Amino acid sequence: MSDGDKVIHAFPMSELPENILAHESSKPNDSYYCGHPTVSCDDHTRTVSCVKCGAVLDAFNFVLTNARHIQQAWDNYRQAKAKVAELNETIGRLSKEEKRLRARVKNLQSKEGAFNVHGTDKL
Repeated sequence: MSDGDKVIHAFPMSELPENILAHESSKPNDSYYCGHPTVSCDDHTRTVSCVKCGAVLDAFNFVLTNARHIQQAWDNYRQAKAKVAELNETIGRLSKEEKRLRARVKNLQSKEGAFNVHGTDKL
């Protein structure tokens, strides 16, 4: 390397080209993302298209995505149903325990010299 190669030169500002990159949204309503909430199925052309953005969807991917959503919904339903059954079982156990303890308190109060656990004269 010679001494001339080590010199740093400023980039000439007057020679910068104009910005040639531009981005235009090709989707209607300038929406960046469409979740395809409503689709149209054309049985003549055998296509699935989004009513909102007009995109033609791959039929297999559409069915696969919906199948996954339905499977997830069923899994959530099964989990919720199991949780409800578990809570109902717990309520049943606690109800039996409450009845048993009330009977025990009544039995102890009926005995001579029994104490009142509520701090009043009667239950």
